[in-house]
Amino acid sequence: MTMTSIHQEDYDAEYFNSVQLNATNTSTIWTDYRYGGNYNFTRSRPMYPPRPPIPRLVQAIDLFNYYSVPIIVVLGSIGNILSYLVFTKTRVKKVSSVRYLAAIAITDTGFLWTFFFTPLQMYYNQPIITYVGVCQVVTFLNYAFTFLCIWYMVALVVDRFISLYMPLRKSSMCTVFRAKIVIVGLAAMAVVCYSYVTYFYGTDGVYGQYCVPFLVFEGHYHNLDRIDTVFVAVIPYVIITILIVLILIRSCEYYRISASAEICPRSESRRRAGRQTSHPPTRITRVLCPVIIITLLFNIPQNVIRTLRRFDEGVSHMEIHKWLMLCRIPYLLNFAVKGFLYFVCSGCFRRRLRDYVCEFRLKIKHSCANRTTTPPDPQIIQLQESNPVKRGEAKLLQTAI
Repeated sequence: MTMTSIHQEDYDAEYFNSVQLNATNTSTIWTDYRYGGNYNFTRSRPMYPPRPPIPRLVQAIDLFNYYSVPIIVVLGSIGNILSYLVFTKTRVKKVSSVRYLAAIAITDTGFLWTFFFTPLQMYYNQPIITYVGVCQVVTFLNYAFTFLCIWYMVALVVDRFISLYMPLRKSSMCTVFRAKIVIVGLAAMAVVCYSYVTYFYGTDGVYGQYCVPFLVFEGHYHNLDRIDTVFVAVIPYVIITILIVLILIRSCEYYRISASAEICPRSESRRRAGRQTSHPPTRITRVLCPVIIITLLFNIPQNVIRTLRRFDEGVSHMEIHKWLMLCRIPYLLNFAVKGFLYFVCSGCFRRRLRDYVCEFRLKIKHSCANRTTTPPDPQIIQLQESNPVKRGEAKLLQTAI
């Protein structure tokens, strides 16, 4: 499950595994496959066994998340929105790779807000996600945004790889039109592949209202979730790692050639060639490498734990959730810091952002000036139109002056 919430029950999974809750006047027996036990419920409140205390480390992490998650979501959304405006409203939008960066800004913002629904219930007692319809839509969007965030990054790396290793095909393959096709195609694939989420998810009222998969479909859900883990948490990171290593190798070759051309300038043409070869990797590594490195460092721990949780049935649930909570903030930061990385690492981004802010401020100033100016009196306009001689004399006097 992509959007995981940590509750008291998550730490009691092993403890409740072999416990049967008994109560008097039993009328129904309900099997909870999540915890592997048969629980007998009656019309009266069942007698639950005492729960083990939550570890202090988990309590400290919860306290930190209580204050940090809203700040990360708000600041990350502001940075992503500014990045999207720069990438779509300025001259840099003519570059194909910038289209992928704009799409990543949208999906990162969408993930932050769909993720925030879980802490909203967990820490602030606002169970909006448990409403019928909201649960299905938010969970579906969270799955889709998670898929698109990483695969748009893969498309960006592939675009840069083609421009470096196949420069003759760059003009035909690395175009804005092709980038738009890839973006729309991946979005349509996400909608089709994750449509099952709206059917499998709902609210569960046994241990409180939570947005979880229905128990009837749990077997099918686990199979599909394992496939999703492979295509979201394993394959794209392998592709990104291999391609970014090759890009760095070619970039080092460019720098070495340009440095040797400057040290031993045999001819003016060779010097120009060295200068020309030094520009492409500079543009690539200045923005791409910091974003990719942050993505790999912040996402891989969370995805490794997710993979172990899906494929290793013998792993301890309590230990898994402890590590998930430790890796949650770095994982969430990955979707919030890209706008600030663009601002720090790219001078072109800073200039375009400054120009856009100045232009936006001038538009606001002009709109406010147009609203404050008093419209001309229609009686005066009608009088001027009825007396063209005086109007011509006025024009003559003004010209003479």
